[in-house]
Amino acid sequence: MEKVFGANERHDQLLTSGSKWATLIYGFGEENGSGYDYRETFDHIPTPDELRTVIHDHVDALTDEKILTGYQWTVLHGDHAGQTVNVWLSTENQNNFKAKHDAALAYPEEVRFPFSYKISEDADHKAIYETFQNIGELARFYLGGLNFIDSCLGAGWVEKNTADAFIESLNLGSV
Repeated sequence: MEKVFGANERHDQLLTSGSKWATLIYGFGEENGSGYDYRETFDHIPTPDELRTVIHDHVDALTDEKILTGYQWTVLHGDHAGQTVNVWLSTENQNNFKAKHDAALAYPEEVRFPFSYKISEDADHKAIYETFQNIGELARFYLGGLNFIDSCLGAGWVEKNTADAFIESLNLGSV
């Protein structure tokens, strides 16, 4: 779906011209003080399943992007202490954070603190590290990430439910 600026409120709709084409306008967001929505043009009148697929795939992509780049952590130690950064939550990083957290809980005598993780980069693409001093700091970081992911997924599910209700309201079943 294409992001189109100029919206000032949410106005989900399907604009059609007979049976020749349709434009789906969906969602509403703001970026740098300017409103936008998403649009998809079809060369036919889409079925409810087509609309659902387009919107759900789009919501999934936005949710994945938010999870990947949106988790914020205020650095506790080191050169960037006190600075809030966006943590890169790739699947690999999620797995690494989980493994270290789980190991620290299961084998507290074996996991040595302090240790550092690269959690972000600055504007010059230089690594930003967090040095965890104890299991409490690691747990706050890890569980904060899990809560953030859950929040993103929940918002995505709500948006998909909103999309489903919108699609149902179009009464396209007889088209």
